[in-house]
Amino acid sequence: MAKKIEPSLTTIGNFLTRDGSDSIFQVPEYQRAYSWDISRCDKLWQDIADYIGSGSKDHYFFGTIIINCQDDDTKYVLIDGQQRTTTFLLLLKALLINIDSQIEKASNDIEAESLIKGLNERRNKIVKILYRTEVEYIPDCKKKDDCKRLCNNYTPILENKSINELYKTELNNILSSYDYPEAEANVVKIPRKQKDNKYTNYFKNFKFFYEKAKELGESKLNEFCKNVLDNCEVIEIKSWQVDQAITMFNSLNSDGMPLFDSDIISAQFYANAEKSGNGIAFTQKWKDLMDTLNAQSPEILVDIDSLLMQHMYYVRTSRKETVRDGSPNVTTPGVRRYFLEGDRDIGSKALVTDPITQINQISNLATIWVFASQQDNTAIRTLLKFNENSKLFVGSFFYRFDGIRSDDKKISTGTNPISSQNITEIAELLMRLFSILDLVDVGYSSSKFKSFLFLEETKLIDEAIPLSEINKDFSNHIKKYWSPKEIYDTLRDCGANAFVYLNE
Repeated sequence: MAKKIEPSLTTIGNFLTRDGSDSIFQVPEYQRAYSWDISRCDKLWQDIADYIGSGSKDHYFFGTIIINCQDDDTKYVLIDGQQRTTTFLLLLKALLINIDSQIEKASNDIEAESLIKGLNERRNKIVKILYRTEVEYIPDCKKKDDCKRLCNNYTPILENKSINELYKTELNNILSSYDYPEAEANVVKIPRKQKDNKYTNYFKNFKFFYEKAKELGESKLNEFCKNVLDNCEVIEIKSWQVDQAITMFNSLNSDGMPLFDSDIISAQFYANAEKSGNGIAFTQKWKDLMDTLNAQSPEILVDIDSLLMQHMYYVRTSRKETVRDGSPNVTTPGVRRYFLEGDRDIGSKALVTDPITQINQISNLATIWVFASQQDNTAIRTLLKFNENSKLFVGSFFYRFDGIRSDDKKISTGTNPISSQNITEIAELLMRLFSILDLVDVGYSSSKFKSFLFLEETKLIDEAIPLSEINKDFSNHIKKYWSPKEIYDTLRDCGANAFVYLNE
């Protein structure tokens, strides 16, 4: 019988303490990369400082963390809370280095005996958390060689398996370092970046905490550490079923980073793939998709959320959900709802129930967009200067193709590869209408734009319909609503950046 969900209110110190060398936090494959930045770390630090300054006797609450327990309760998979858990580990390491420094400074001061005792107590708790060592085996901070050996023999407390994380070992690089200079030497330096930009978020956040802690005197440092460990709390919710844990993850948005559509959708994709025995295959395909997106030129054309939106538009059009009885249905569901539930009005199946098919189609779309980003194709870049909605209809057109061709040579598998010329043709076609959108006083949602484009999208996805036919539709539509003189007069006085770019 499956165990019941176990919620418990616990301190940060108790939450992070995992006994035994086999116990480890784990970031699952479908989670996002570590993305907290200094602004969020600054807020975290200030929240704790304000709490201490308030003198409140109540504990400070840092939200809910959802854990899926596996392998005889030795692996604690962070379904929700990996950003905070990682950040707290970085914070504790920064505090530990400063505690060692303050103990060394105060060791010759007889009057500081009680303070040193308090700092040592905090130090022992942090060392036990980070290095899973019982108090009797923790070396005195004055024995630097022993302390270095303890750090350098570090066994990871958190394993990052995320297919979105580029720097999986970065947290361990920091925690296995004895002091700040060693951590700075051990961490990743991103090529072609300067100053602090060459460091990952892991090290930048660690550096922020280290410098903030350095500003505290020994008394305030001791107080700060005590409050972090003993007076800051989270609700830890343990589950023993991954789909159950992910359902809670979908429903809750605690004090961590907001949940993006791609986070929710990829989690459900993975859960369904795992159920059908395709978890490993999906994980590899998702990783390949992220690698493909990272191969774009410096001018990024699409990200994962943009691809999911384009895929939804394509699926709705191919299912004939966007045109009913000859009239466009421009009411668009949210991406998350559509992927998870489908179109409830007409009983369309949720996309997450077929993760492998969907990831294959999205990956093909990503490959074409990356190809477009790598070409010297002024037309597509110019189109995107006008309106982001143009991507939705470019993406629908891209679904006609199942590969890419460069200089008339097929460079990926597929029976109908796309060429740079095809990309230019669709960009110039859509630019005819989207440039007018920039000139007139009605918005994209007007029937002159969105309704017309929804009707034409049924043709854009159909490879049997030549672009010349669609081009005629555009010509007739433009002539119907705008006179050449009206457009010319408006264009002559236009100083919009997009038109400057178009002119160039």
